[in-house]
Amino acid sequence: MTSKFEKIKYLLYNMKWDLLCWGIIMDLKENERIDDLEYKGLKIKNIELKAEGGISKLTATIENKSGEDYSGEKVNIVFENKDGTEYARLEAVIPAVDNQKTNEIDAGTTADIANAYEFKIETAE
Repeated sequence: MTSKFEKIKYLLYNMKWDLLCWGIIMDLKENERIDDLEYKGLKIKNIELKAEGGISKLTATIENKSGEDYSGEKVNIVFENKDGTEYARLEAVIPAVDNQKTNEIDAGTTADIANAYEFKIETAE
């Protein structure tokens, strides 16, 4: 027979687990807020951050409606926390995109970027 203490302990443990799971789900929903970006006349959209096998990946679609072909360049992708502080940087290459065409960014790192709230793109020096 289980004591009242054991039943209460069990209920509290399950409640704690439910709150933890709910918190993780809410964090994931919060992180879905990464909006489309504009960079040098390019629209960067369909942005996804994923963690797979110890590698964090950023994938996105680049759309060029600038009126000119874009030759591509090396950039720094700066990942930010919800409060706007920087917590990771990723060197990447934005590939060439002809006018009125699209291309893809597929960049990976061992840094934990999968929980980024926002990011920005800076020209690499």
